[in-house]
Amino acid sequence: MCIRDRSKLMRGHVYGGTAEEILATCTERAEEQGRRIATHCTESSGHYRALMHRVQVASVEGADVMLRSLVRSCMDSLGQKLAHVLGVFKEYYNSFEGTRKLHNSKLKGSLAFPSNRSELVALTSAEQQRQVLSKSLVATMWGVSQREAQNEATRASVRLSSAFMFYAWAQIGLITPAHVVPGDSIVEGRHRGLR
Repeated sequence: MCIRDRSKLMRGHVYGGTAEEILATCTERAEEQGRRIATHCTESSGHYRALMHRVQVASVEGADVMLRSLVRSCMDSLGQKLAHVLGVFKEYYNSFEGTRKLHNSKLKGSLAFPSNRSELVALTSAEQQRQVLSKSLVATMWGVSQREAQNEATRASVRLSSAFMFYAWAQIGLITPAHVVPGDSIVEGRHRGLR
């Protein structure tokens, strides 16, 4: 582009003086602006670093809160599963306990007589069956409880590992105070937002 009239471009009539004086004034103002920008960058990087430190602390505290809430929800879920299993067990236990009380109420001294031998054998046999079934029930319910606990532990592990992976992924993009340095080289690493 060819400039024919430099005096109109430099506005010599407004400022007065020659083109060299105007260029010197512009250079002086540009240098002053550059110094103010450098000073501002140096001063504001401390404030920006402090803000990023707050974000970093909040993200760590957020991870603690997330971990505690996940563990609490996993424990609550495990408690609900085991409460359900124990509720079923309690129904059977009440039935077996009622049978035991019935057998205890049928025990009397007259069963020791030889004439009541068949009744004593039948009562003893019924009580032995009740005890075998009770032991079997306890073993079965113990197995069911263990299986439910293992299943819930697996689900908890999946929840916690998913949350950890999300948190780790979120931390990759987080700018930390170490990324901000005063001066020209503000960016370290892959943080394009600071370029």
